[in-house]
Amino acid sequence: MLGLSAPTVSRLRSGGYRLEPGSKPFELGQLLVRLFRSLDGWLGGDDAAARSWLSTLNLDLGGRPIDLIAGVRGLVLVGDYADGLRAPV
Repeated sequence: MLGLSAPTVSRLRSGGYRLEPGSKPFELGQLLVRLFRSLDGWLGGDDAAARSWLSTLNLDLGGRPIDLIAGVRGLVLVGDYADGLRAPV
């Protein structure tokens, strides 16, 4: 999703690599963090509920959120949707 190779992701997880601010992977990472913060706020930190929501067909979104977030447009769409669930206007 971030456009990084498996070895780079491994280095990222171990702390041997950092995303450069302003780079595409950094911006995609920010969108992903935003989504998970919205889910955490909406679902009260229930990881099982978040996994369930992500893997369940969502008619409003037209697919399973976990599948949609594989692309940039889907990540933005799902993030906006999750923001709306957390803080309805």
